[in-house]
Amino acid sequence: MRGVYQAIEWPDRLVCAEVFDDWPDTETLNTAVLTEQDGKATWTATILYPSTAARDALIQSGNGAGRGRVDGPPGRAPANAGLRPTVGVRRS
Repeated sequence: MRGVYQAIEWPDRLVCAEVFDDWPDTETLNTAVLTEQDGKATWTATILYPSTAARDALIQSGNGAGRGRVDGPPGRAPANAGLRPTVGVRRS
């Protein structure tokens, strides 16, 4: 895996582009947003794929199973996890 940070907005937002060795032609844009409320931190991760086909291939591979929403409202992770990943498709 390799990637490049495109934005670092300390302390609450990171944006990076990633390419996995198994899928060298599929670059994802990943955004992590950290928020704090009432002493609890929440990490919301958004992963944008270059196409619906690329996103669906990830889901079909099993790597995307149970990881949050797909083009819908945030999914719920276990209460102690504080994770709400999002998988989407980059639209031009």
